[in-house]
Amino acid sequence: MNLDFYSVQKTVRALADNAKLGLVFESDKDQPRTAGKNIYVPTPKPEWTGDNLTSWLYKIYHELGHNTKVTRDCFETAKKHKIQRGSFLGYVNNLLEDFRQ
Repeated sequence: MNLDFYSVQKTVRALADNAKLGLVFESDKDQPRTAGKNIYVPTPKPEWTGDNLTSWLYKIYHELGHNTKVTRDCFETAKKHKIQRGSFLGYVNNLLEDFRQ
């Protein structure tokens, strides 16, 4: 039994719950993102090494970081200025937000 595998999952669920966000595992893609009240991350696999789990955990911390009080304004700013997240300007905005976060 890979205890790291299970303990890390419980930890990230608790972190997401504390941030009032849902945690959605996606088995078909590795594109971590925040959308609405959920963060989407790849489904963890029991055969992952400690390094794989650490990288996955970092992605979750990163997405949770977008939802902290000091960085949450990026969503309101995009909405106020009608910036589509999938557009070129939205992509550049996201890069800047990733750097800030």
